[in-house]
Amino acid sequence: GYRLLIKNSRVRSDTVLAIQDVPERVAQIKQAAKASGYLLGNGYGAWKHNTFRIANFPAISDQQMQELITFLRNWQKK
Repeated sequence: GYRLLIKNSRVRSDTVLAIQDVPERVAQIKQAAKASGYLLGNGYGAWKHNTFRIANFPAISDQQMQELITFLRNWQKK
């Protein structure tokens, strides 16, 4: 149910995913994520209110990334 802002995988960043949704859901998921200990990045410019960003840097362990994925899957079911 989440939509990637950059649909063309050849030009999409390897280190940051921008996820797009309606502003209300973006605000809700960012708030829920923060309450669960996750910090989702803000969008920029015209996408400030209808996107959030997820960093995928080497400093983030595979376990942490899996926990975030689980959070996102469970939140979406609500």
